[in-house]
Amino acid sequence: MKLLIARHALAASGYPDFDRPITERGVKDIRNQSDILTKYKIKPAYVITSPLKRAVQTGALFAKLMDVPNAPFTDRALQPGGFVDDLIMITKSLNADILFVGHLPDVANHVTHLVSHVNFNVEFSPGTVGCVNFDGDIIPGRGYLEFLLKPF
Repeated sequence: MKLLIARHALAASGYPDFDRPITERGVKDIRNQSDILTKYKIKPAYVITSPLKRAVQTGALFAKLMDVPNAPFTDRALQPGGFVDDLIMITKSLNADILFVGHLPDVANHVTHLVSHVNFNVEFSPGTVGCVNFDGDIIPGRGYLEFLLKPF
């Protein structure tokens, strides 16, 4: 099973944090990321985002461009301060490959906890997508990082 974990696209400044929209550069980055993921036949069954506007917009764009079969939806587990255990529970309940869209530092921490029992720094610039793969049960520290795709 694959857990795709993305940081929202580049967002505008000058808004209340909850309402910051993604920028045109952010849209371009997600288009490029989606093209690459599609080229390699990576297609999640679900896109689940933080309720913050920039994450919702990023997830909706990924879902549209990658032709994800289910409508994207939000979950508070992905808003700032979320826990990787919540993502694991969601994944187990849906039993499918999922693209999660969240925020720093959480997305980097989630990837770290899924692939290791030791904290290490994973750089997640806006629009970065990491893929953690599990051959069996989803157990923290037992996944392997298949790729970390940064916008270019």
